[in-house]
Amino acid sequence: MVDHAEYLIGVFDNQKKLRSGTAQTVNYALHQGKVITLIHPDTMEITAPAP
Repeated sequence: MVDHAEYLIGVFDNQKKLRSGTAQTVNYALHQGKVITLIHPDTMEITAPAP
């Protein structure tokens, strides 16, 4: 999925201590230099981490 995407949007709380599939996908996408927009599921805060 990540390899074929130019842009990713994820609903993710960004808790580094969790080893969820979403966390692994986000980390992989960041390492691949993909543009990502994250939406926090509780606060609806939108962030765009730098690749």
